[in-house]
Amino acid sequence: MRKNKQDIGNPFKIILALIFTTLLLNTTTAQAAATEATMPSDARVISHNISITVNLNARSLHGTDTIKVEGTGGSLRLLLNKNVTITRLRSKGKRPYRVFKNIAGKPLKELIIKLPRGPMGSKPITIHMSFNATMASIKTAERKITRGISYVNEGVMGRRGVFLPSSSFWYPHTEEGTAQYNLSINMPRGYTTVSEGDWMLHMNSADRTFDRWKTTRPVDGLDIVASKFHVKKSSHNGINLYTFFLKKETKLSETYIKKTAEYLDLYGELFGKYPFMKFAVVESFLPTGYGMPSFTLLGSRVLRLPFIPDTSLGHEIAHSWWGNSVYIDASLGNWSEALTTYTADYLYERKKGDKDAAEFRFKKLEGYKNFASPDGPSLHDFVEATETAERAVGYNKGIMVFVMLEDLLDSDTFNKSLKNFYEAYAFKRATWGDIAGSFSKTSGVDLTWFFKQWLHGVGGPRLVLSGVSTKKSEQGYVTSFSIDQDEPAYTLTLPLRLSTAEDGKVIQKNLEITQKKNDFSITTALPPAVLELDPEYRVFRILSPSEVPPSLSVVIGDKDALIVLADDAPERAKFSPGAELLSKDYELKISDEGKDEIKKTLEKKSLFLLCGTGITGLMDKMELSLPDGLSIDDNTITLGDKTYETANTALAVAIKNPYNAEKNIVFFRSKATTSSEILKEIKKIRFYTKYSYILLQKGEVIEKGFLTVPNALSYRFKADDLP
Repeated sequence: MRKNKQDIGNPFKIILALIFTTLLLNTTTAQAAATEATMPSDARVISHNISITVNLNARSLHGTDTIKVEGTGGSLRLLLNKNVTITRLRSKGKRPYRVFKNIAGKPLKELIIKLPRGPMGSKPITIHMSFNATMASIKTAERKITRGISYVNEGVMGRRGVFLPSSSFWYPHTEEGTAQYNLSINMPRGYTTVSEGDWMLHMNSADRTFDRWKTTRPVDGLDIVASKFHVKKSSHNGINLYTFFLKKETKLSETYIKKTAEYLDLYGELFGKYPFMKFAVVESFLPTGYGMPSFTLLGSRVLRLPFIPDTSLGHEIAHSWWGNSVYIDASLGNWSEALTTYTADYLYERKKGDKDAAEFRFKKLEGYKNFASPDGPSLHDFVEATETAERAVGYNKGIMVFVMLEDLLDSDTFNKSLKNFYEAYAFKRATWGDIAGSFSKTSGVDLTWFFKQWLHGVGGPRLVLSGVSTKKSEQGYVTSFSIDQDEPAYTLTLPLRLSTAEDGKVIQKNLEITQKKNDFSITTALPPAVLELDPEYRVFRILSPSEVPPSLSVVIGDKDALIVLADDAPERAKFSPGAELLSKDYELKISDEGKDEIKKTLEKKSLFLLCGTGITGLMDKMELSLPDGLSIDDNTITLGDKTYETANTALAVAIKNPYNAEKNIVFFRSKATTSSEILKEIKKIRFYTKYSYILLQKGEVIEKGFLTVPNALSYRFKADDLP
């Protein structure tokens, strides 16, 4: 994911009163009242020249910043964290008129500086400031970790290192403006820093380390990471490639550098020249996953997963184009995550083959069905993916919009439009509207209706196949059917595949859907065998309950689901820490009811059952059964043709709720003897929630998979159907 910006809402509509006064910084009550209506910031920042000294013991920093602003005058509105204090502010040797103001409901305050207005082409105005700040502890950040990922929007310091995201406003800067940066940082000896731009200097004294970073293009904020890194450097086509790891791991560094070079070549060909002079893979002491301009920050555990260089690394590098050089105008929706997922994660699946690509699309539809809220947001309103429901919109629905867009145009036109969009908006802010305009211009097709339909509506079409019949005619067999949808009706191009009996011939065509009820008929020489609509899941739609495999994600995505613990007190104590973790991560309620009462709620609820050896008795009491091919007794677990000893083994399995087709039930069964072992197992399964079953031994996943279900928009003809 791209780095998070502090969500502070729409730009403040402030009108700065013309107060002719010589009062100093401690604004009087009368002045504060007069500035309630002040002008919005209309001054553009050109550059920041920042120098900071870090005190890890005190978790504090002292900084200076020389800000260059275009000499057109007006008001400069800077945001800063409430923990940041301005100690000095000068322009041309004088204190400019300025106003401080807290922002209600946000950990921020604003600083409004009135600038002298000069003629067009005036020299830039220089503002000098000094500031101090105190940062949160690393433990504070760790307490906010959910689902194994830490979305940190505050400055963090400790002996393990420093993380200062620009979204925390650890230094004063504008809300949406981009600028060039020159950073000098003074750290205790042994610590190395990473930031945007080029690494200009690394120097040690007896007890301090000095680094300097400089950007040559405007970037969207300044982020700093520091720790006791082991650094490896290489180069590729004039671009410096680095790894900053917390341990010396030569082979792992070489893998990341090699894969980085491959991605830069791949994306450079697809989108345009890589926009920076370096790329660094940086290990974080927090479990983060961020893409910043010219580097990515990955948590220690994630960094060492064997599949990350082939998956997530490419996603974060793709953000170098989408979000980190073409910047997001989030007031009109965040398009970056959808486009990055489409041009990275989806691209890798397409390279594997059509089957893998189709499964990827289905999983995006399934994820939307399981997690998206009926109340939205729409794609137009999606800003950040810090919540699972919002992620389902920004990533899952968003990527399907680009799938349908490429199908509506063609691959060559789509790729040309993508290149033209990047060329037009590199180092500028762009909106969904700019994407629509750029693709319309390149393709010559008016796409206004397409983007309006998919960006502004909440949810999506729910399609039903009905009235399937066939009759004999002089030309052969006429198959008739209807495709129904709710209001408001969507305009869709729905692929059809009809195979015939005997010769196995397949007819493929596209159907145009525009009404609530759409009737079609197709004539074939031989009797029809199977009718399938959207068989490869190329159209965004809300899946029906019958075609969604049971999975852990169905339950944890259901905010009404209940977590149920064993009645037995010792068992309940063992599983309680795991239940509390699931409750925190997915906002699920832990039930206080006993098993007899829980059975009555099955018609309304999804359940997540945590239990030990009593699983079979529990299922009998609830009149539930495990799927075919899976059986459990006190000593063994049988999965297909494999049997495992239950010692050191845990199983999470999802089944359909027989009392409610929209709901699922998850059984998590473990014979671990301590709560810490069970907690470790539950932490692990959070990374595999898309599956129907997960089998662990000694805390590691050894089996996972899906239960198969049919496409709801398909019909298999029986002998009785044919004339």
